[in-house]
Amino acid sequence: MSTLADIRSSVWGFSIAGFGVIAEGLAAIRQNIEIILKTTKGTDPLRPFFGSDLYLHIDKPVTKAVPLMKRAILEAVAEWETRVKIVSIDHSTTIAGVSFNINYILADKGLMDTLLLSIQNNQIVTGGQTGTLIVQGVIPVNPNSLRYLIDFVINGASVKPLQPVDGFATVNEMFGFIQNGWGTYGRWTLLNDRVVCYLDATDIKTVSLNISLSTSYSYRWTLPVIGMDEVYTLFFNANGKDVPQINAVLETPGQVIQALNDVWAQYGIWTLTPESAGYRLTLVSSTVKAAFLDIGNDFKGDFNTDFNTDFN
Repeated sequence: MSTLADIRSSVWGFSIAGFGVIAEGLAAIRQNIEIILKTTKGTDPLRPFFGSDLYLHIDKPVTKAVPLMKRAILEAVAEWETRVKIVSIDHSTTIAGVSFNINYILADKGLMDTLLLSIQNNQIVTGGQTGTLIVQGVIPVNPNSLRYLIDFVINGASVKPLQPVDGFATVNEMFGFIQNGWGTYGRWTLLNDRVVCYLDATDIKTVSLNISLSTSYSYRWTLPVIGMDEVYTLFFNANGKDVPQINAVLETPGQVIQALNDVWAQYGIWTLTPESAGYRLTLVSSTVKAAFLDIGNDFKGDFNTDFNTDFN
């Protein structure tokens, strides 16, 4: 049996699946829509107007019943489940009856879902989700060419791999990361104003996709590969001022990134990633509006001392 400690979403309710079961997130909202549409108005003594008028049209000819049923669905959901907005209702007819695919979007998260509702043998049957969730992230207007950030969360956890700390320079660069890193989660599509993913709904209770613009400044440099007898030298200027230099001996890229985050951590977040010409060194900062980094190399120790020791 579920307890309060098991609840992970702010949206939840008792499930109609059985005693002690909790419906959370999207499952709770979908269940509420099902209850609304399957309840005849007047059957809830405490809320006599709760429910829908679907039952009023069951015995009517299909050509007349379908538009009236669609209106009843729209009105009932708009009245009793304000967290969603119906975007379309598709229908199909068979000998057994009529079925509706109710496509709706969560008003605050842009998450789309579909509820299957069938009228068969004068009974209203809901099939729940059709197996696919549609989640979308709206691409914000970006007149100042800021970097894009994207956050993909399923059941309360950010999906890995996580995006680069400094985000993406273009929408196409971001979408390339999505396809390479998150392609196994569903079918992704890039539209003019949004990114859409068609997800397998199995085991998904909550999901969100949020695209935003970075409010930080991002800088990139190339850290070259150096010889075994050389060390890195770094000169950094932030906001037009030279900063205290790093005195440690830096022989490897790992030592460089460690020193940057130890000595110059107050200027932002430093990261290091491999690339074809060596390594890409990135600084993401909310305070450094202008940055200059001179990366050089020098021989280990003192050349004259080493030469004299070898040849005396």
